[in-house]
Amino acid sequence: MGYRKGTSGIGKAQFPYLIEAIMRSFCDHDEMEYKKLSDKERQSTLRREGCHFIM
Repeated sequence: MGYRKGTSGIGKAQFPYLIEAIMRSFCDHDEMEYKKLSDKERQSTLRREGCHFIM
Protein backbone atom coordinates (compact mmCIF):
# COMPACT_ATOMS: atom_id res chain seq x y z
CA MET A 1 0.00 0.00 0.00
CA GLY A 2 2.99 2.30 0.29
CA TYR A 3 2.91 2.98 -3.42
CA ARG A 4 -0.36 4.89 -2.90
CA LYS A 5 1.42 7.67 -0.96
CA GLY A 6 3.11 9.29 -3.95
CA THR A 7 2.40 12.78 -5.24
CA SER A 8 0.63 11.45 -8.30
CA GLY A 9 -3.16 11.12 -8.16
CA ILE A 10 -3.25 8.06 -10.39
CA GLY A 11 -5.31 5.27 -8.84
CA LYS A 12 -5.92 6.99 -5.52
CA ALA A 13 -9.63 7.56 -6.20
CA GLN A 14 -10.23 3.81 -5.96
CA PHE A 15 -8.52 3.47 -2.58
CA PRO A 16 -11.69 4.06 -0.46
CA TYR A 17 -13.51 1.36 -2.46
CA LEU A 18 -10.70 -1.09 -1.75
CA ILE A 19 -10.85 -0.36 1.98
CA GLU A 20 -14.64 -0.73 1.97
CA ALA A 21 -14.40 -4.10 0.21
CA ILE A 22 -11.82 -5.35 2.71
CA MET A 23 -13.73 -4.14 5.76
CA ARG A 24 -17.21 -5.26 4.65
CA SER A 25 -17.00 -8.73 6.22
CA PHE A 26 -15.60 -7.30 9.46
CA CYS A 27 -18.44 -4.76 9.68
CA ASP A 28 -21.05 -7.47 9.06
CA HIS A 29 -19.51 -9.63 11.79
CA ASP A 30 -19.38 -6.73 14.24
CA GLU A 31 -23.02 -5.90 13.53
CA MET A 32 -24.08 -9.50 14.26
CA GLU A 33 -22.07 -9.60 17.49
CA TYR A 34 -23.55 -6.28 18.62
CA LYS A 35 -27.07 -7.60 17.99
CA LYS A 36 -26.32 -10.74 20.03
CA LEU A 37 -24.90 -8.66 22.86
CA SER A 38 -27.87 -6.30 22.92
CA ASP A 39 -30.30 -9.25 22.91
CA LYS A 40 -28.48 -10.85 25.85
CA GLU A 41 -28.48 -7.56 27.73
CA ARG A 42 -32.20 -7.10 27.13
CA GLN A 43 -32.96 -10.64 28.35
CA SER A 44 -30.78 -10.12 31.40
CA THR A 45 -32.60 -6.88 32.22
CA LEU A 46 -35.99 -8.59 31.88
CA ARG A 47 -34.93 -11.36 34.26
CA ARG A 48 -33.66 -8.89 36.85
CA GLU A 49 -36.95 -7.00 36.73
CA GLY A 50 -38.92 -10.19 37.36
CA CYS A 51 -40.31 -10.70 33.88
CA HIS A 52 -39.92 -14.34 32.86
CA PHE A 53 -41.07 -14.10 29.26
CA ILE A 54 -38.68 -13.34 26.43
CA MET A 55 -39.79 -10.98 23.71
